[in-house]
Amino acid sequence: MSIYRRKSGRYAVLIDLESSATGLRRRKSVGTFRMRKEAEAAERKALDARDRGCDLSPQTVTVRELLEKYAERCRTKALATKTLERYEELAECHLLPVIGGLTLARLKPTHVASVYAKAAGKGLSPKSVRHVHGLLHAALDWAIEQNLCFRNVADVAKRDLPKAQRSPAKALTEEEARRLLDAAVGTPWHALFTLAFCTGARRAELAALRWSNVDLERATVTISESVVRTRTGLEFKGTKTGCTRVVPLNGLAIAALRSHRVGQNAKRLRKGDKYQVRDLVFADPLGRPWNPSSISNAFDRMAREAKLSTTRLHDVRHSAATWLLQGGIDVRTVAAVLGHSTPVTTLNTYAHVMPGAEAKAVEAIAERLSRVESEAS
Repeated sequence: MSIYRRKSGRYAVLIDLESSATGLRRRKSVGTFRMRKEAEAAERKALDARDRGCDLSPQTVTVRELLEKYAERCRTKALATKTLERYEELAECHLLPVIGGLTLARLKPTHVASVYAKAAGKGLSPKSVRHVHGLLHAALDWAIEQNLCFRNVADVAKRDLPKAQRSPAKALTEEEARRLLDAAVGTPWHALFTLAFCTGARRAELAALRWSNVDLERATVTISESVVRTRTGLEFKGTKTGCTRVVPLNGLAIAALRSHRVGQNAKRLRKGDKYQVRDLVFADPLGRPWNPSSISNAFDRMAREAKLSTTRLHDVRHSAATWLLQGGIDVRTVAAVLGHSTPVTTLNTYAHVMPGAEAKAVEAIAERLSRVESEAS
C-alpha cells in the first residue's frame, strides 16, 4: 500500500524503487498531504518520474548547488548582465540563507513558504517576493528536467505568496507638463523631457538613443536600445521587450532636438579631445551616456521646482499614454508607440484612463442590435 493515513490525519505516499544490489526492497517517501486526492496526484507524478528514469533520491544535491548550476545555465543562454545580477542578488539575500543548505530531497513547501515570509519581513515588496518565487520555481523546473527531483515544491508554496498590488498609472496635467518644460529650458534636460512626453519612451531608451536613429527630415525616431547600470558600469542592450520600434516625431519634438543638437555640437567643440564622440543624442558634458538614475534625479529636482504632483520620471511615460488614449487613439497603436509587448499590457495599465469606454461598448452593442432590427423589418 503506497498511500496510507497517519495518526495526524495526513496522507503519506510511498513508492517502490528498484531493488538494491543485494535484492533488498527500496522505497521512497514522496511526502505527506492534507487531502487524499493530493496524495494520489503526487503518487501518479512520482511513479511517472520513476518510470522515466528520474532520480527520486537526490540526497546530496543542495539548493545552493542547484542555484549555482542554474546560474551557469542562465549564463550560457546569454541572459542580460542585469538579469543575472538580479538572480544572484535574490538568491544570496533571500533563498540561500533560508534553504541553501537543504538537499532537494528534504525541501518541502513549508520551507519555501518560510522564504517568502522572511523576505516580506525584511521589507521586500510583494512584487519582489514574487521574483524570488519565479527564480526558485524556474530552477526547480530545470532540476526536474535534469532528473534531480520529480516535483516542484514551489508550485504548492505559491499560494503563500503576497498579492502584488499594481499602483495606478499617474499622468501629469497639460499645465504641469508646461511648467516642467519651462523649468527645463536652458538645461541639458529640456530636449530629453520633451521627447519623453512626445514619444512615451522609457528613460533607459532615451539614454541609449543615437543620432543615427533620429531622422528629422522624415520626422521619426527608431528606438532599438536601452542603457542599464551593472556592477561593472553602464551597458547597452536591447529594449525591455527586445523589439525595435519606429515612433513618429511631432513638431515640438523636432524643434527641441534641432536646438539640442546645436548646443551639443558647441559643447563638443569647447571640450575638444576630452569629448567622447559616441553619437549619443543625450550625453553628459564629456559625451558619455547618462546613468538612467541621473536622469530620474534631474527630473525629481525639476519636478519639485515646478511644483508638480509627482516626482517620478516614469509618470511622463504614463502621461504620453494617457493623452493618446484620451485623444481617441486605438489601443493597438498606443501599444506600438510605447513598445508594449501586446495591447493587453496597455489595457491592463491604462484602462482606468479611458473615460466612457464602458458606455461606448454598450452603445456599440445597441447600434448592432438596432441595425439587425431594421434589416429584419
